[in-house]
Amino acid sequence: MCVQSGSLHDRRQGLQPRAERSTKADEAYRILRRMIVTLELAPGTVIDERYFASQFGIGRTPLREAVQRLAEQNLVVSSRHRQSQVAPVELTDIQCICELRLVLEPMAASLACERADDEDIQSVRTILDEYKKHVDAHDLKGALDVDYEFHDRLARSTRNPHLADAIDRLNAHSQRLWFLSFRQLRSLDGILEEHDSVLQALAARRPAEAAQAMRNHIESFRERIRGLLL
Repeated sequence: MCVQSGSLHDRRQGLQPRAERSTKADEAYRILRRMIVTLELAPGTVIDERYFASQFGIGRTPLREAVQRLAEQNLVVSSRHRQSQVAPVELTDIQCICELRLVLEPMAASLACERADDEDIQSVRTILDEYKKHVDAHDLKGALDVDYEFHDRLARSTRNPHLADAIDRLNAHSQRLWFLSFRQLRSLDGILEEHDSVLQALAARRPAEAAQAMRNHIESFRERIRGLLL
């Protein structure tokens, strides 16, 4: 039997239809993730369900769904009192994250050379043009936002959603490291050249060259972050 507005169980329990809860949970997830990645919610901050449900204008059920997704990505942890709080940032994360990125992102760059269409390549080029504008304006925070878009768009150009999602999770943690070192960060000039090397290989459809350019970029990221935080 098809029920048009949510399941019979949902209606009997006075709950929002599942599809509506999912949409609200997605929105809460995006907002909370952004706040965590940019350190607006500092490591150790307790996720007060009542407060955030009120702030977002949603029920506690979709908020809990959002928090659960963040926990699955290791951005939220449970405390001894069973409260959800923002996960700590450990310096050992640098090596752990980069080990995985060095496996997955060169693979993604190589696959993108084979599978990306012209629209994908133009989108990557547009993203890097935007990145350069932020760098020229000394808007480092804006540039870091666009840096995330670059990696995300390239990964999704592989047409492999599982690979793209895995890279997305890693890049959320990489972004936290960038924002943690934000005050010590003086320039992103070198990163622009590294991104451009990946783009040139992508546009020329050279998988091995793209993979190596991405590998060089991630190794540079690791050394930059180590230099800023250690």
